[in-house]
Amino acid sequence: MKNHIVCILIIVLLFNISYAQELGFFTTVKNDSIHFFLNQTLEIGHGFYIEDESGKRLNETPIVAEMNPINAKMILGNFHDDFLSILKVETTEQLILKLRNDNYYGTIATLMDKRAAKVLGRYYSTSVDKKGKYNIVITNSSGKIEKQVDRIVDIKEVLPKTITDFNVEQKNNQVIATWIYPKWDGDYHDITFQFLLFRSEEKKVYTQVNDRPLFRVDGMSNRYVDTSVEMGKKYKYKIVAIDALGRSGKAAEIKIQTFDQIPPEKPQELVALVEKEKVHLSWLQNSDTDIAGYNIYRWEAESEIPDQLNSKLLPITETQFIDNTMKYSMNYYYGVSAVDLSGNVSKHSARASALVTDKTPPKPASNFSAEIIDNMVKLQWEKSPSDDVAGYFVRRGFSVEHPYKLQDDPIESTNYIDKSGKKNIMKPGQKYYYSVVAVDTMTYQSESIGVWITIPDNKPPQSPGKVKAENRNGREVMIKWNPSISRDVESYKVQRINGEYTILSNEQLSYIDKKIKKGQTVQYKISAIDTAGNESEFSISNEVLVKDVNPPSAPSFVSGKIIESSIFIIWEPVGDFDLVGYNVYRGKSQNSLGEKLNSVPITDLQFIDQSGNKDFKYWIKSVDTSGNESERSIVVTI
Repeated sequence: MKNHIVCILIIVLLFNISYAQELGFFTTVKNDSIHFFLNQTLEIGHGFYIEDESGKRLNETPIVAEMNPINAKMILGNFHDDFLSILKVETTEQLILKLRNDNYYGTIATLMDKRAAKVLGRYYSTSVDKKGKYNIVITNSSGKIEKQVDRIVDIKEVLPKTITDFNVEQKNNQVIATWIYPKWDGDYHDITFQFLLFRSEEKKVYTQVNDRPLFRVDGMSNRYVDTSVEMGKKYKYKIVAIDALGRSGKAAEIKIQTFDQIPPEKPQELVALVEKEKVHLSWLQNSDTDIAGYNIYRWEAESEIPDQLNSKLLPITETQFIDNTMKYSMNYYYGVSAVDLSGNVSKHSARASALVTDKTPPKPASNFSAEIIDNMVKLQWEKSPSDDVAGYFVRRGFSVEHPYKLQDDPIESTNYIDKSGKKNIMKPGQKYYYSVVAVDTMTYQSESIGVWITIPDNKPPQSPGKVKAENRNGREVMIKWNPSISRDVESYKVQRINGEYTILSNEQLSYIDKKIKKGQTVQYKISAIDTAGNESEFSISNEVLVKDVNPPSAPSFVSGKIIESSIFIIWEPVGDFDLVGYNVYRGKSQNSLGEKLNSVPITDLQFIDQSGNKDFKYWIKSVDTSGNESERSIVVTI
């Protein structure tokens, strides 16, 4: 029972019915009795009556929940201890509260066992003999009717529906059963909630195979994995649907033939001998009675995945094999596996090793070519016709007689891209001789083939060093930079960002920009240009604000007066060309520092101080584009 409940509590609700919404009830008929199940647990003290369409009550007293722990425990019987364990509560009082407060658990318990439904006050059954409308009448502790729910009830026994698309298939050493059950269509007689799966061997009785309940879950696939089958036997399976009253629907049946999936024993005493530059393998014949043949495998020295050497299964009587596809000087490991009539493959035999050597240099490669693509030299050739070639060495030099290798280990491909780097510098304009030699598994080298190629000068020079820009009193900007370290630099390109540029000789490392405006923020970028016209990346200067240090003239003819409780200040304009506005100050005395009344320079020639009074002194200062302030104007007394 415990496992039974575990599976119930971890699945979603049995049907696509919202039990937590409107109060309602399910009805089902068995023989001459009708069974009513509420879909919710009523409040404490509330109960329900069943009325027929004439208003006659079928039960004399209301159906109410059992709140006495002693009585509830007696009603639940052996169901009681299982619920304590699964719901992780210790007492009957806690169990009652858990089932009452959580409608999910309460509804599942109601469908699982009528005894739980009785404890929750959600179940009633009686004998009826005619179809009609039946009401659920909810009353409170005072007997007052709180709510009524009615439904037309057919007096007919509705059994679980037939299961469709029942199928079983073998996967590995298991049989997987799948099936489909119709979705809940709103029929409140439908209280089917689980399935029972049975299996029988040929001419034997059925036994139940599911060790856990198989619950109906609308919208989810139904599946069960049977791990207790014996491969190679025929089985029959059948499955039935069960409802809350224990009634079953029509069974669905199907047969399956399982197949042997037990591999044979691995072959024994594999031996590998090298004769006339070939590897000869031999092993003992397997003793299994259902052997179909053998497969041969070969591993390279450090490889974990082998190559299968035979394209067809070797007959059971053939326990020898010759390998002539190996490379010289390579250490190989060999293994054999047995295959039975069902296609099961054994483990590999114990491995046997072999090493084949020779002393003949390989033949050279052919059709060697070189081309320059994106400042790289792309080399291609056709492979050597020798079977034991391990790879190729690519060489480069200033002469045919004295080349040097471009890589430490031979490469297997028949192409190579030579890139210039810190350890492999290709000088622009230099002529090189490229060659390639084949090397075999014994490290013997073939004759070389090669070609001459000249490297074009399309590499840009290094960027100039640090760039510094300095403001010169708002009239000009001096730009200085450190030279590029490239030796073929011919000139420098000086450019104001988002502005025009000028070209200077490689001897000139400074420039004065006089085409600027005061108040402007400027930045410069410098690039180096080599003798081939290649231009470097830019070096960027610091940002410079073009400004001067000479303040503008002070405003004149400053006056003030009181207008409607505010101080009104006016003044004459200042004629400086870089003027941006005026700052207004006030203080309590002629010699005080005062406070500035505006946050940004004022462009008008007047100011209203709404918080001022006649006890303050006022003065004005001019401000230019460089942020310089003039001397104060005359101090005005209101």
